[in-house]
Amino acid sequence: MPKTSPRFFAVEEEVVDPAFSARYEEGIKLLIKAMHQTECGSTGNWSAGKHNQSYFYVFPVESLNDLDPETGLIQRRFRNLMQNPGSKLQQFAPLTVPAVISARLFLLERLEGLSYEPATPFVREPAYAFVDVHRVRADMHDQYETLVDRLIGAMRRVEYPFAWSAFRTIIGDGRTFYGPPRTYHYVVLFDDMWQFFKQHWFGAALEKALGADGAQQYSATEKKCLQGFENFTCTIRSDLSYQAPQNHS
Repeated sequence: MPKTSPRFFAVEEEVVDPAFSARYEEGIKLLIKAMHQTECGSTGNWSAGKHNQSYFYVFPVESLNDLDPETGLIQRRFRNLMQNPGSKLQQFAPLTVPAVISARLFLLERLEGLSYEPATPFVREPAYAFVDVHRVRADMHDQYETLVDRLIGAMRRVEYPFAWSAFRTIIGDGRTFYGPPRTYHYVVLFDDMWQFFKQHWFGAALEKALGADGAQQYSATEKKCLQGFENFTCTIRSDLSYQAPQNHS
């Protein structure tokens, strides 16, 4: 049986001074070596990406308890590294901490119902991630999700080849206790720029599925649902990512 995808993901964004980028990356690589050399790296992993001077680290979270400042898995792992006399963490901090201009941490929940998977896998060796961020008006929440559901059906009809994973922010980024989550993230992995932006441009697929008038109407309705939006492309940094050793019974 395939392993179920995690429901929650912690995302840390660190904005780095361009003058210190090389030293910062050297520090992250030292940290990864330390994780591999100590038992505290036997669980958990992270994926890294970079857009301009922002570095993104995505941590699958099995339980919200993993984020507890005192007892959480992530914090416990780094404390174990610091207590290890042979750890490279002593070299890691001086290289990375001075380089970081700002940092933020937020928690995302994966939304299976708003995610899309093509019938035939298309992407082979993803090198980039396109991130589309939608900030939804509080009173348009239900209408917005209905609209995305309609979009998924349209993409299936035209066999749009790129999968996307949908998430919503549940901690951080303006989230409140008294309202529904308003910030939605859609992440599309792809192999190369020409493939994604030219050969299989999303706008062309939408027009093919709904017709020119239908595509314009869809876009207009979507805009009414949104307070704002942004999108950007990240380079996937496998050299700054960490994969925990697999335990074999």
